[in-house]
Order: sequence, then C-alpha cells, then structure tokens
Amino acid sequence: MTIRLRLTISVVAVLLVANSLLCLATIAYLSHVWMGEVQTRVGRNLNAAEGAYNNHLKVVAARLRGAARDRSLAAAKRGDASELGAMLRDVASTEGVDFAVLVDANGKVVCRSGGGRTGDDLSADPLIAAVLRDGNVASGTVVLSHERLLAEGPELARRASIPVIATEAARPTGDTLRTDGMVAAVAIPLPDEQGRVEMVLCAGSLLNRSYELVDSIKQQVYAQDVYQGKDLGTVTIFLDDLRISTNVRTEDGARAVGTRLSAPVYEAVVERGEVWSAPAFVVNDWYITAYKPIKDPTGRIIG
Repeated sequence: MTIRLRLTISVVAVLLVANSLLCLATIAYLSHVWMGEVQTRVGRNLNAAEGAYNNHLKVVAARLRGAARDRSLAAAKRGDASELGAMLRDVASTEGVDFAVLVDANGKVVCRSGGGRTGDDLSADPLIAAVLRDGNVASGTVVLSHERLLAEGPELARRASIPVIATEAARPTGDTLRTDGMVAAVAIPLPDEQGRVEMVLCAGSLLNRSYELVDSIKQQVYAQDVYQGKDLGTVTIFLDDLRISTNVRTEDGARAVGTRLSAPVYEAVVERGEVWSAPAFVVNDWYITAYKPIKDPTGRIIG
C-alpha cells in the first residue's frame, strides 16, 4: 500500500468518524428537543384534564342549586318523609349525580336518596362541615368509607370495591381489596326564613369505575388517535395509588382498574405533592406522562 493511499484512507476515516459523531450529536439534540416539546404538550393536556374535572364539579353544583331552589323540596323537608325521599331520588337521578343526602343544622341525616338509615352524624364530612360553618356552597373531592357508601346505597359500595392487581414498578403492598370511594361532591345550604342554615343538601358522583369523565377528557384532548394498536393518549384518576377510573388498557384489552401507580411517581406526587412531568412506567409500558395531586377540601392529598 502506497503512502498516498494510506493518507487518503486516513483522511476518509477521519471524515467518516467526524460525520458520524456530528450525526449522532444532531440526532441526540433533535431527540431532546422533540422529547421536551412532547412533554410540554402532555403537561398542557394535564391542565386541560384538570379543567374538565373541575368543570364536572361545577355541573354537579349547578344541578344541585337548581334542586335546592325547587319550592317542593323546601316544603317536603318540613313534611312527609316519603315525599322528601322522592325529591332526593329525583336529585340523585340527574346526570352526573349518584346520591343525595339531606342533613339538619347539626349534621344529622334527615333523609337519603337511597333510603337507608337516618340520624347518623355527618358533621365531620369536610363539605358539610364547611357549609355549616360558613353558610356557603362547598365543593370538592372527598374519600368516603365503605360504611358511608353502604349507607348511601349498596350499589355504590359494590362499585367502589376494587380488587388490587399486582403491578410492575408499584410499591410493595399486602392489600388485595380496596373499598373506599372517591367522590366528586357538592354541598349547599338550605336557609330558613331568617337566612340561617336550616339544612344542608349534599350530592356526589362516585368516581370508582365511572368512565364517562375520563373518556370525555380523553376525547377532548386526544380524540381517537391510536399508535401501534394502542390509544395515543390516556387519562386516569387514582385513589391514593389505585387506578379507579381509566382508559389505560391491560394486555387483554380490559380497563386497567385495580392496577397501581409506579413507586417513583407515587413518592413525588402523593407523598411530596409535586407535579410529575416525565416518562413513567404505566401498567405494562413506558409513557410520556404528567401527574398532578388531587386534594380534598382540607388540603390532604388523596390521589
């Protein structure tokens, strides 16, 4: 091999290596820019989802205000218990409302839309407590125990009970069944002639296994976009670390209700109250994700 050929090969090799490095650097830079753009978009989508969620609460509040203005309800609360029950069932049958309960000025139950016991004390309910204290409409997301759901209606308690499914990347747990329910609820005052709170009307929408809200948000944000047979975008509501409403799918195509949040996301969002905006492992694959905590009216993170 001549010296000229060796020099030519060396120059070509240097050029090839330099071009390869430049190409790799360019790809890495463009990937970083692209990932940042997609992550920013997902963050905006999370804000849109939160807006839709809050709008759901406003809709329930508006319907409840309409019911409270009904003169027949005001008359019924002083009279026939069966008539009052019928009024509350009408409230609970409106779209987006699963139950309604009427309590007196001490927080004692006067009547429930699902029938059941009366006289139990709900003054510790954060929304009812806020209305009794301030006299204003209160709304927010609350966690109701299995016993409270059972009192509002056995079907609600059944719907809230979710078997826990072992999930890769989730925190270790010995739980096999969760029975609490996450409820989007509203409470409004019913004043007497002097303007004092005489009773409180409270209604709620159980989010466990309720898919209308997450599907509506997904439709607004992601439409019907699909990538390699999977939905391009997904929306999930968690109670603590448990998926209670979602359009994430398991490998067999079922909704991934009962699967759990990955441990790093849980620590950041639920334990520290941070917003997570980064890739995360979701059930069985990696996604570009954004998560934001849900707080109850007392400021406690519940999901």
